Amino acid sequence: MTGAGIPGGIMIIGDSPTYNEDDTMTLFSGAVGNWLYRELLKVGVDMNKCYLTKAIKCYSPNKPTRATIKGGCRQLLIEEVRTVKPQYILVLGATALDVMINKTSITKLHGQMFEWEGAKVIPTFHPSAVINQPKNAWEFRSDINYFSRMCEGNWEPPDDFKWCIVDDEAKLACMLNDIHSSYMISYDIETTGLIDKIKTGKLLMIGIATPDMCYLIAWEVKYATFDSSRIVKILNVLLGKSHIKKVAQNAKFDNRWLRSRGVDPYVDFDTYLAAYLVNVVVPHGLKYMAKTYLGAADYNDGIVFKENLSQEEFEAMAKYCCLDVYYTLRLEPILRTELIKG
Repeated sequence: MTGAGIPGGIMIIGDSPTYNEDDTMTLFSGAVGNWLYRELLKVGVDMNKCYLTKAIKCYSPNKPTRATIKGGCRQLLIEEVRTVKPQYILVLGATALDVMINKTSITKLHGQMFEWEGAKVIPTFHPSAVINQPKNAWEFRSDINYFSRMCEGNWEPPDDFKWCIVDDEAKLACMLNDIHSSYMISYDIETTGLIDKIKTGKLLMIGIATPDMCYLIAWEVKYATFDSSRIVKILNVLLGKSHIKKVAQNAKFDNRWLRSRGVDPYVDFDTYLAAYLVNVVVPHGLKYMAKTYLGAADYNDGIVFKENLSQEEFEAMAKYCCLDVYYTLRLEPILRTELIKG
């Protein structure tokens, strides 16, 4: 009841076989299977070249019990994955996710990549849940598109992403000129902790994006070029009330940190709050929205949030912060349009 071979390193795990699948020993057959085949093919995943399996191995007209899931089914799945050694796994539905990692909240976890048994895993809705509830179709198609890009190794930043670390007077002048001539900017900070660490933690850097460029200013790290008092003066001019519209993701967090350092920012549009108003039940994190709306790659691998960053770690975080402000700025018109639609 599995696919023949795994040439693409891809495993697809469904929930449990139907009576016909169990009888014919053919997985993902029938109308639902055909629908899934067509949807995956649209994003470049050919099920004929994938290893297909089910989390529950035998047909039953009844819902699987907790003992069944925690016992033989989970162990069989682990053994199967260890034997096949896939690089990538697509998990379909809450039951399959439950068997795999003892979690059933597919509405919260769908589209979020994690690693399990040496493979990169992305869970999504079961095809029948999408067919029966079309409201899930948008998230499902985003998830499988994300999965396809991951399998292809397509993790490069977008072609128009440009960024720089502002580490001399010439770059600072260029940044100020660009921002003052822009109609809208976004900003984001990186810190060593959450709100409870404002007094004891470090505000490592701040990223600011215009439509043309993303800028990074190092702050409370050894790589900072400008002293803190000068950074505060610059940011109070750039982020205060002015003709320039300011966008941020979950601005409450950033603004509390910034105010603790003497900066009084003014935000015109919060992508986190806008996304919540658009659809309260889907995730509102920046990475998820960037992926869903803009086809972003997973760009936070290897980022460490600590005070004593190495040069390599600092540069990786600087690029990460710039990608945050890049996507935040590009989400604003999309979410604004969604809000207007109501």
